[in-house]
Amino acid sequence: MAFQMAALLAIGAFIGVKLDKYFQTKTPYLTALSVLVFLFVAFYATLKDFIIKKKD
Repeated sequence: MAFQMAALLAIGAFIGVKLDKYFQTKTPYLTALSVLVFLFVAFYATLKDFIIKKKD
């Protein structure tokens, strides 16, 4: 699960950096937004895994 969270955050950062370069933003707003979105996705995936494992 830790690897899954780290991978999702790395993907979010990579996408954010690419978007910032594409739109030529001076401050990395899109990187921060992308990392936050992927952080919520990572938390959702982790909590979903915990809930499913508890039911089994």
